[in-house]
Amino acid sequence: MPTLQGFQPSLTERDMIRLATCDVKLQMLIAKVAKLTPLMVIWGFRSKAEQTEIVETGVRALPWPKSKHNHMIDGEPCSQAVDLGILPLVWKNEQHWRVLASYVWQESIRAKVGLKWLGHLDDYGHFELT
Repeated sequence: MPTLQGFQPSLTERDMIRLATCDVKLQMLIAKVAKLTPLMVIWGFRSKAEQTEIVETGVRALPWPKSKHNHMIDGEPCSQAVDLGILPLVWKNEQHWRVLASYVWQESIRAKVGLKWLGHLDDYGHFELT
């Protein structure tokens, strides 16, 4: 897919900080996707407190440390999952999320990175390494 005419990659400092908590494969993949479409990084690694809070509020079902967002290597965050949003962010627009998934899927194939999208579980922005 071609890039949007006149579009400049726009990962913010906040996005880069969140992305830095992810496995390097995800970091490289999402940086490439950000060159194709405007996006934001919603979640990378989630701490025990963050994971517990979203489980208690009913947003997600997997308790700490079972989510791929909770993966660590030698005590350091190394999330095997990332939650993204395509900009402008429209939560209720399924087609909007499918466009994002197509960009991520395209780049994962090019990079030979095994990836799963959880759109079938209504977790449209969630992508995880396989």
